[in-house]
Amino acid sequence: MSNSKTNIAAATTEAVISWRDGSNERKNTDANGSLSSLTRLFVKDGKKRNVLEKDNHVEDKSDETIEASLEVLIDDSSSVEATSCRDDLSTSTPPTNVGNCGNTAWLGESPSSTYSLKPELWDTIATICIELNEKANNLYVAGQYESALETLHRAERQRQKLVDLAHSDRYAQMYCQIDHNSLSEDRLILSPLEDHVSMLVLVNTPNDAAEDDNSHYIYQRSDFDEGMHFFEGMHLLNMDLFSVADTQSDSFQVCPVVEATITYNIGQVFHRIGNDMGRAYKCYTDALCVVQHASASSSVDDILISILNNLGYLTYHRGHLNQAKEIYSQLYHHVTKIHGPQHSYVASALNCLGVVHYHSKEKLDNATDAESSFVTAMKCFKEALAILENLDSETNDADRATVMNNCGRIHVQNNEFDKSLSYYEDALRIRRDCLGMNSLDYAATCFNAGQSYHQKRDLDRAQYLYKEFLRVALLKFGRNHRDVAVVLSGMAQIAQEKHLYDEAEQLYEESLSAGREALGDDHTEIAMLLNRLGNFHFERERLGDALSCYRRGLAIEKKVLPFSHPNILVTLSNIGEICRQMQNWDEAAEIYVEYIGILRRKHGINDHVDTSNVLQTLGLIEYQRGNSPLALEYLEDSLSMRRRLLGNDHVDVSTTLLNIADILSRRRNFTAASELLSEALKIRESACGRNSREVAFVIYNIGLNHSYQSRHEAAILNYSETLRIEKAVLGERHRDVAMTLFKLGEAHKAASNLDAALKSFLESVSILRSPSDVTERAMPSRSDQASIARTLNEIGNIHRSRGDIASMMEALNEASRLYRQAGLNTNNVVLNDEQICVMDFSLPTGAPAA
Repeated sequence: MSNSKTNIAAATTEAVISWRDGSNERKNTDANGSLSSLTRLFVKDGKKRNVLEKDNHVEDKSDETIEASLEVLIDDSSSVEATSCRDDLSTSTPPTNVGNCGNTAWLGESPSSTYSLKPELWDTIATICIELNEKANNLYVAGQYESALETLHRAERQRQKLVDLAHSDRYAQMYCQIDHNSLSEDRLILSPLEDHVSMLVLVNTPNDAAEDDNSHYIYQRSDFDEGMHFFEGMHLLNMDLFSVADTQSDSFQVCPVVEATITYNIGQVFHRIGNDMGRAYKCYTDALCVVQHASASSSVDDILISILNNLGYLTYHRGHLNQAKEIYSQLYHHVTKIHGPQHSYVASALNCLGVVHYHSKEKLDNATDAESSFVTAMKCFKEALAILENLDSETNDADRATVMNNCGRIHVQNNEFDKSLSYYEDALRIRRDCLGMNSLDYAATCFNAGQSYHQKRDLDRAQYLYKEFLRVALLKFGRNHRDVAVVLSGMAQIAQEKHLYDEAEQLYEESLSAGREALGDDHTEIAMLLNRLGNFHFERERLGDALSCYRRGLAIEKKVLPFSHPNILVTLSNIGEICRQMQNWDEAAEIYVEYIGILRRKHGINDHVDTSNVLQTLGLIEYQRGNSPLALEYLEDSLSMRRRLLGNDHVDVSTTLLNIADILSRRRNFTAASELLSEALKIRESACGRNSREVAFVIYNIGLNHSYQSRHEAAILNYSETLRIEKAVLGERHRDVAMTLFKLGEAHKAASNLDAALKSFLESVSILRSPSDVTERAMPSRSDQASIARTLNEIGNIHRSRGDIASMMEALNEASRLYRQAGLNTNNVVLNDEQICVMDFSLPTGAPAA
């Protein structure tokens, strides 16, 4: 073997000397003779390896045989073997000017370049690299990702052999000389960002604190198409990419596009495997490093577009949305410069930029910024859609449907459901025709359109579309999948809204089961499903079951979400509200103290609307606990904060004024209460107008203040005015009207106007039995039953005052029955301010009402 190496080296040296020295004739004769002797050394096992004919490929392309032959050619001293597995895929150490090819030009791409000989050894190694890359592409398409990765590593080792060969003094003399008459002026591939930071600095810069907390950011999963994957394949290599000459040193390098392409392709495999997006991101970043300052060429443009697109997607995938915006902005400007403003690539870049702006709203606390993000997103989507429609090609139909689907999502977030459906229905039709009714993207638009119909209360159409999504999801994913759980939950909500409670409960349980199987017990979406089931039980007035669901959801949220996540605050609020309704004031206070503690950790000593709201709730709870001083302290803190945040004339300020006034009235501080009520009335009349529900509520509270002072005529005047406004605004049979009628009846009774009192009480009972604001309900709610029982009690007392004992007994016994149905003690029945303990007559549940 050593003799063969020596002979080859001698023959090679002789060939080079013959080629570089002497006349043209000597170059043609002696060089050809010496090179022929080199050729004869490449006969092995009877097969001739013709590595010197410039344009001929080796007939026997067995990788192992060719690589074995190359080991004969490449001396150990000039061959540095690449690592077998590039876990981090760091770029190999390039020549000094790789990455800034200002003095280089590719063979075959410069029309003014001429050459006399292309080194066949170089061609052979390059051919192997090309063929290995192509083989990897075929494996990638076939889904054989591990084999594709291994093959790409072999291609990279061949590229590194070329790099080593280019640095070898012995073989550097073999490379042809290129005469450059002129070179086009190099241009920077990417323009600088607005802040003059390079793209490489951008993708390698740690994200700011606002974007670091992204472990719970939920991006649109790759199952469904947002239009972010318009470069999913690999890039192929060709021979023209492999030679680049340095005009200053007359030496050769491997064109950086080769390294960038192989590195990018390895990133594509990691990306498609999906279990290590960090490696994919590193590959794309390394590829960008190689081509960032390369001289302009079509091959550089092609690979750069793909790199930027996939870097942008993975950055978006990680939840680093500001960084993703910058990358996609660079992509947009680059493809516009290369392909013009009306190219499909430009539309794709705009769509990607729109998607990132759409999701940015979720991370913006400022409402103005969030709205601006949506406006920018819609502008991007509409520009993309206009480009695709102008291209007028059937091949763009699926892309148009994707952009339409994205437009629909913007309108949904703005509660513009008619507009969203105009996009969704078109997208649905196109996706059905282009992709088929078993396509996931068709199904996704079904779900999106179903949500809009759901919001519009077109429950039948929404249910049909949800079922279409469920059909495809079961086909593609099986029963135990996250998306199956989500759509089952949506179907359950529709059944609940149709008052099909048994069906709704079953669907909620199926949704929860599918979600747990798919995601495990401790997942944010399981907490969300528990919250929905809790809402269902709350509506059914199963407060214990609702409380259990909320507590289980809260336990999950505390495990997997940041301490101040909005979902945790919502669940705490739900638990607190149930505790209030169950009159469990101590636990309610604990919940809201925890709530406000979170807000103060989040916002510090700074004023915040959420903090003022919770302070107000705590004030009301403390009053119910009998701690009026602490209640007033909380309420006054809330009032001061609201004045600072919202101004003195805001409606929310008037709400706090009303709550403080109510406590002061009950503590018989009527003068101070009256002043606050007057201020609240002035604020609401100015903001809402006299004939508004908000003003009616203030007048009602003024009536209460008079009632506490036994000023019955003044109270009757205020309750009557409240009643007038409420009937005009809410309708004749609203529950608020029934409540005002009850207070008006109490005032008339206290003023000895028994006929007027009885009329008010009877009208109140009639409304509560079938209120207009609750439809399709078989019987009154538990709270309504308690209100009816209390009113019947008052009616019974009026009959007793008149001596009508039979009517009295009928009313009081019906009141007792309703108290039992509501789960309350029948001792609530009183007879002219004396509690009745002996009149608990047992009547059938279905006894006729008074």
